[in-house]
Amino acid sequence: MSYYSPEEYELLRLARILGGTSKVKELLQALKNSNIDVGMLLDYLKGIGYKVPSPLETKIEDLERRVSILEGKPPLPPVPPTPLQPPERKGARRAKVGEITPRAEYTLPILETLIEMGGSGRVSDVLNRVLSKMKDTLKPKDFDKVPSGTSIRWKNRAQWVRQRLVSEDYLKRDSPRGMWEITGSGRKLFESLKERR
Repeated sequence: MSYYSPEEYELLRLARILGGTSKVKELLQALKNSNIDVGMLLDYLKGIGYKVPSPLETKIEDLERRVSILEGKPPLPPVPPTPLQPPERKGARRAKVGEITPRAEYTLPILETLIEMGGSGRVSDVLNRVLSKMKDTLKPKDFDKVPSGTSIRWKNRAQWVRQRLVSEDYLKRDSPRGMWEITGSGRKLFESLKERR
């Protein structure tokens, strides 16, 4: 049986997630420094679908007040809320089915490239060769950035295929950082896929 109210439990969970009460203080200070008051934070969380327990707001404000009292400072007046803007997306929108090359199409070129390179190769070299093998297969959207804006879609997908091949033991999982290496199973898979084409 729990001795905590749902709000107290939520605050304790937040403290555990953040790594202790000092981290909660850092979070509250960061919010204050960014002129984000509790109301704005709760509005934002509700806007993205996070279910916030209603009494939690008062508990957070009470926590802020107690922290300032413990630090010997008078409690600060609340900052008037300003609209919180969602982060701007850097990359393209999510691609629709058929607009990009399926991941399965990357497997054979990756395996073939590694075999041609003697069984292993640096990531950049492997990806450059995979690109030259797939230039007629890749679609225009494959050259856009992923929605997070961090990488080009075809490279991202090739790296996800590499991850799947590692998890299925077709590529070595203990390769040095920045290197891809094929296994004996990967060579057999390549022969099998090549025969089907």
